[in-house]
Amino acid sequence: MRVACEAGAERRAKTGEQGEFSFEGIPPGECTVLASAPGHGAGGRREEAREHVRVRTGRVLKDVELILFRHAEVSGFVSAGGRPVSGVGLSVLYLEAPGENEAYSLALDVTSGTDGTFRVGRLGPGRIQVLAEKEGFALAESEEVFLASGMVRTGVNISMSDAAGVAGKVVDTSGQPVAGAQVRLFSAERRGPRRTLADGQGRFRFDKVGPGEFWLKARSKGYAPGKRIEGEVEAGAKAEMTVVLRPVAGIAGLVEGIGGRTVSGAAVFMRSPGTACSARPAAHSGASGDFWLAGPFESDRFEVWATHPRNGPSRKAMVDLGIEQPLVLRLTGPGGLAGRVVAGASIVGLVVDDTDGIPLANALVSAAGLGERLARASTDSRGEFELSSVPAERLSINIGRKGYLTEIVSGVDATPGGRHDIGVVRLQPAGEGDEHAFRYAGMGAKLAMRGEQLFIMEAFEDSPASLAGLGPRAEILRVNGYEVAEIGLGRAVELIRGQAGTEFVLDVLLPGSPYPQTIRIERSSIVRR
Repeated sequence: MRVACEAGAERRAKTGEQGEFSFEGIPPGECTVLASAPGHGAGGRREEAREHVRVRTGRVLKDVELILFRHAEVSGFVSAGGRPVSGVGLSVLYLEAPGENEAYSLALDVTSGTDGTFRVGRLGPGRIQVLAEKEGFALAESEEVFLASGMVRTGVNISMSDAAGVAGKVVDTSGQPVAGAQVRLFSAERRGPRRTLADGQGRFRFDKVGPGEFWLKARSKGYAPGKRIEGEVEAGAKAEMTVVLRPVAGIAGLVEGIGGRTVSGAAVFMRSPGTACSARPAAHSGASGDFWLAGPFESDRFEVWATHPRNGPSRKAMVDLGIEQPLVLRLTGPGGLAGRVVAGASIVGLVVDDTDGIPLANALVSAAGLGERLARASTDSRGEFELSSVPAERLSINIGRKGYLTEIVSGVDATPGGRHDIGVVRLQPAGEGDEHAFRYAGMGAKLAMRGEQLFIMEAFEDSPASLAGLGPRAEILRVNGYEVAEIGLGRAVELIRGQAGTEFVLDVLLPGSPYPQTIRIERSSIVRR
């Protein structure tokens, strides 16, 4: 442990058996408390956990909490056409990680061996993919893997193929090049897009592309998002494409957090003076913290501000059209202080029979996040269970036992280093033919992703979704303000599910309607057979 303050020398200490620590005689002012330990990291890109605090004269800060996670490890095999590929350069893409607001890649000094195998250690928790690159082959990636604190994950295999190429040009409706446009390449083989920027002549290029069907999308400040352009390319060949963007009026801005770091996924609101603010955000900040407010506008002067679930709101900025000014919205700190160094979270509860309340032993309990099983446990003779070393995020808890419907308790927000009690879970006895049935709280609809778009395929009869007027081909744009294109299917489902009787908000585009609608839905208990 160490503490560094604006005034005074740095001080060091060691934690006790329970992770507790203390520093005496700290000078007043801004300080940073840091923690590190062998075999542990703080999650994300940081090996050290840190907390910024303000020390005041005559006051004692208590319960300052810093979180450390045990390092995880991944191993697997790289092949092409069923044969091992040696000398493949490997890196790790973190799609989600504690303390990170955006995806990031971690460069590694690791290559596959002569037998195609690899092993990567010193990894933090999160949702990852292992990326593979070698000359002559298309860029390849593993399936998504969720790493919990201290997890050792084997069998993460990667299949490579011969490379192709895609190149082209981004132009406006008059044929003039759009310099600096962001171009994204999607393909069926990759879970996420590849990105590049058009040069000064609007040209772009993607090398090491996998053969087969692909599609492109482009965007740039001052232009409406481009339509999807589809194509197909063979191994060893190159496809030439042209993407057209339509100019629109608007205002560009940037969302920053503490220390000037850009923040993605922030909701940006705007309103004219004297008018009420819409509950629906006008925009969301992208991966680089940038956002675009598309015109035309109802007035020449309005307020703009940003909010984010892990930060405090920004101050309201007054914008005057026609006056050139940088629009930067700075989020405030998230607040809250902590007092010991901990590793992960734990979830406890009690499982009983729904008809007579008798505790159920040997029920299987597992925590799942984004489709990945994170931890398992069984209930004891008193029907009690504890899931340990669970990542601090929004989770679903699955409880099953032979002869009962599986119960899914969703929307469990695990507290970092804390002990979360989900209370009594009542399992409903299964009827004939219900061996594989399950019960959860949500809106009662079958969802499917098509590229970056999320559609309702079916709304169950008398479910909250059908009662809200949602049906097949309705597109879900946002869940509780989060863009579906940014969070993906797994996170969208976790946000839709929760506790019966609670509400969530969807922005949807109904079939045949030109404008999105904001719908508030109350979750109810759903049984699926």
